[in-house]
Amino acid sequence: MSVKKEGMTIIMPHVRLLCAIVLLSLGLFACSSTDPAPQQPDRDELAVEKESGVLYVTPVDLFTGEAARLKPFLGEAGAVKLAYTGNKRMIKCSLEVWENGQMVQTISSMSSAMNQKEDSDVYSFDGELIITIDEVKTDEKPAPYAVKYAFVDEQGYSMGEGEIPFEKEFSSRGGISQQEPMQIPEDGKAIIWGIQATDKRSMTFYNSAEETVKQAEWAFVATVTLTD
Repeated sequence: MSVKKEGMTIIMPHVRLLCAIVLLSLGLFACSSTDPAPQQPDRDELAVEKESGVLYVTPVDLFTGEAARLKPFLGEAGAVKLAYTGNKRMIKCSLEVWENGQMVQTISSMSSAMNQKEDSDVYSFDGELIITIDEVKTDEKPAPYAVKYAFVDEQGYSMGEGEIPFEKEFSSRGGISQQEPMQIPEDGKAIIWGIQATDKRSMTFYNSAEETVKQAEWAFVATVTLTD
């Protein structure tokens, strides 16, 4: 079964801990504390000035500081920081299923409008994309997994959801994530996070998420693109 659902933007105050509590009630952690514990600066903050027309993607640890206490209440989760300035108006997340190196299904997608600079055709986004998956409680075998995902920035969040179908039971699975910051052209596509599964005795993980997905027997991934 495939599910397609467009997200809706909800505006809320810039209180990150309150945002976390609200999203947790929906089954999705999307923010961290207003007073986080001291930590290393984001890797993209150490970079040179960002170029226009480029999407900057930086891995994020969701469970730092006070947010660590929320981890037991979630399923598997991943996140990245996203930064963009340019002429594209929308940022889009798609949930894809891949089999033996081929994308076979888009199970959900959600677009969020970026912030427009006053009196210009320039748009920007500076926030995060968070994805969580959790097994659906059902007698159906194999059980599907529910996915919730959100773009989060200072203005609020846009949230979408979907369901990952499984045609058979797999003996093992593992996470797929980007380990290093990336710079994506505004007409490009970035794999953000996902899982792979197999009924073999072992799985292979490559240096890039893209190569891992192409070589996987089965994979689910969240991708990001920019649109007009």
